[in-house]
Amino acid sequence: MKNSVVIKGMKSGIVIMLDKNLEYEKLKGDITQKFKSSSKFLGNADVCVNFEWRKLSDEQVDDVLGVIKENTDLNVCCVISKDEKEDKLYQEKIEENIKKSTDKRNLEIIKQAKQNLQKEKKLE
Repeated sequence: MKNSVVIKGMKSGIVIMLDKNLEYEKLKGDITQKFKSSSKFLGNADVCVNFEWRKLSDEQVDDVLGVIKENTDLNVCCVISKDEKEDKLYQEKIEENIKKSTDKRNLEIIKQAKQNLQKEKKLE
């Protein structure tokens, strides 16, 4: 294969096509080089990522997302899949994380409001 890593833009993100026959460590190096050289072109955006041509383990997905974070200004919001079961699992995890994040923010807001109320009572 001429290019072991191909990045294509789509409406809501990017598709990363990875050589399925290349040793992973070599491929990871190629991914790093590709994102370093494409950083300015990719810009600063919130994106969804989809992997094609090669099935990655969860650890490898985390590796690639780390490479993207270290070498670009992209913020990867989610990883999508053409596999409906896998995509449903990702969606559930996203919703779970959003709920946790929202619950945590709400608790901080409530805590701050209580502290402010206590301060006001002390001033009276």
